[in-house]
Amino acid sequence: MKILSIGKTLHHNGLDITSIEASSLPEYYDIERYAFIIINGGDGTIRRVLNQLHDLDQLPIFILNPTGSFNVVAKIHRAPKIEKVLDALANGG
Repeated sequence: MKILSIGKTLHHNGLDITSIEASSLPEYYDIERYAFIIINGGDGTIRRVLNQLHDLDQLPIFILNPTGSFNVVAKIHRAPKIEKVLDALANGG
C-alpha cells in the first residue's frame, strides 16, 4: 500500500510513505497509484489540495493531519492523531 503525505514529511515503520510539498502537487502526475493521501495542514490546505485533485478518475482515501491554526474540518470529523492512524494502517487496519 502506497501513501502520499502532502505538506509534511512523515515516516512510519512498515509503511511506504512518499512526502511532497503542497506547492509541488500540480506537477505530481501519478496520484492515482496511492491508496491513501495524508493532507497535513489546516482548512485552507485541505481546500487547496482537494481542488487540485477533484478531476481524478479514482480518488484515494484522504487522511487529515490537522497542523493548521484553526482546523474546523478536522474538528467536525473528529480526526484522530496521525500516529494512531499510521499505527492502524501498519497493522492492517
